[in-house]
Amino acid sequence: SLTLSVEFSSGWRQRVPFSLTLSDPNGGLRGFHGSDTPGGQRIVTRLDNRVFVGRPWNFADIGVGAFADAGRLWAGDIPYGVTTPIQASVGISLLGAVPIRSARIWRVDLAYALRPELGGHRFELRLSNTDRTTFCCAEPADIGSTREPTVPQSIFCWPQ
Repeated sequence: SLTLSVEFSSGWRQRVPFSLTLSDPNGGLRGFHGSDTPGGQRIVTRLDNRVFVGRPWNFADIGVGAFADAGRLWAGDIPYGVTTPIQASVGISLLGAVPIRSARIWRVDLAYALRPELGGHRFELRLSNTDRTTFCCAEPADIGSTREPTVPQSIFCWPQ
């Protein structure tokens, strides 16, 4: 199956310290694990092609895939924010679901950064798992950590 996705993350006038990077496991680019370049806005486009291989010993669903990721950061209004050129990576994947027809997918990605950042690595090996029974698009951790918690109006009313 061929999948194309475009994801945009951003924050403006944040009161909580905030920055986005290309290294976030959910929102970043595969192949840029060590990236620490900060930005205020991020866009990532992913093209993923998966092929079902089989069910060895009727134990698991196995598949392989190829992917291409591209994305960039804009400085925004964060301190030391940087606007980057478009960065890209390509790679291959091995996918497995245990037991067969499971919604929990284990994935091993070997990504190659086409133009790594200064001091970055060209290759990244990433192991991940996702539960596809939950909401389709998981919020990146670097966005979720900036959400301001609800503050109770009185300490005598909390928790309710």
